[in-house]
Amino acid sequence: MIYGFIGITLVYLIALSWAILQWKSLNSIKPTEDNYKSVSILIPFRNEASNLDKLMKSIKELAYPREKLEVILVDDHSTDDSSEVLKATSESIPFSVQVLNLPETIYGKKEAIKSAVAAASHEVMLCTDADCIFNADWVQHMQAPFHTGAHFVSAPVFFTNQMSLLAGMLQIEFSSLIGIGGITIQRKKPVMSNGANMAFLKVDFEQLNVYDEAAEVPTGDDVFLMNAIALAYPGTLIFQKNQKASVFTEAPKSLKDFFQQRIRWASKWKKVGNGANSGTAVAVFLFHLMWITAIPYMFTEGYYVLAASLLLSKALVEFVYLQGVLQVGGLRAKFVPLVLLQLFYSFYVVFFAIVANFARYSWKERRYGGND
Repeated sequence: MIYGFIGITLVYLIALSWAILQWKSLNSIKPTEDNYKSVSILIPFRNEASNLDKLMKSIKELAYPREKLEVILVDDHSTDDSSEVLKATSESIPFSVQVLNLPETIYGKKEAIKSAVAAASHEVMLCTDADCIFNADWVQHMQAPFHTGAHFVSAPVFFTNQMSLLAGMLQIEFSSLIGIGGITIQRKKPVMSNGANMAFLKVDFEQLNVYDEAAEVPTGDDVFLMNAIALAYPGTLIFQKNQKASVFTEAPKSLKDFFQQRIRWASKWKKVGNGANSGTAVAVFLFHLMWITAIPYMFTEGYYVLAASLLLSKALVEFVYLQGVLQVGGLRAKFVPLVLLQLFYSFYVVFFAIVANFARYSWKERRYGGND
């Protein structure tokens, strides 16, 4: 058992070292000032009154030709003061702004995106969330790859509130997903992207009808679309590893919020139907299950030095990988959150892999799960 565990751990360390090199090799495509695409920013929202003011300030500060940019916000039946906030802030926006309301019988983020695309008049659709902010040059960098033949563009999403211990841990954990998304897109075998920062062509969305095929799943607006475009247009997906292409949002503020978010994310994977996704998920689950059983066994059997050496090696290689990702957002991995995450991460992976198959979750004051 011990020799098998050592072998698997070495394979993991080699794979992670390869991932470090792959991440370093990623390059972003720089925009050309005299050749901008026309872009529609699509923002679904529900009960985001506390975030819309910051969002609209970021939009106001975007440096982009007015005639080539429009903003379409879609209200998914908000019950707070979102509409009042938008009325107070949208007048100062130097770009065309539309605020749509979903009909009473239609709801959900995918439906909101469909409505926004239908109303859009520009070529490139750029999606983000209402709780995000971004750099003034965000649009330039997200539209740039479409000049090279891209059909889908993904870029990082980082957390802004790292002052608390929980937020610091979540930022480090989330950065591992950013890295996986970027590397697999670059390798033309995409497994994930983030709907808070993705761009695609209006014509592709209308032709593929992706969301109609996955209408029963409330989440997955990002992964379903990414997979469909990858299948229809192989090799045309781009990851923009650039701070100016990144968006920033707040980490979940409590363990309850974190639990609900991760259950929501995990719930879509069993519906994706992608062999690469399924194989990756199973491999990750088995590795962490082995880790939380083998390390305690080694300590109880007296293999202290060996167990400590494996733990230290794993921590050091993971630190290099995670720090490389965080640097893109101008961030760094803090020592205490990193150590705590090392202690609990394997338990977290195994727990959510099991619970996500049957747990219910709340999203925007709506309940999902079970047989959804």
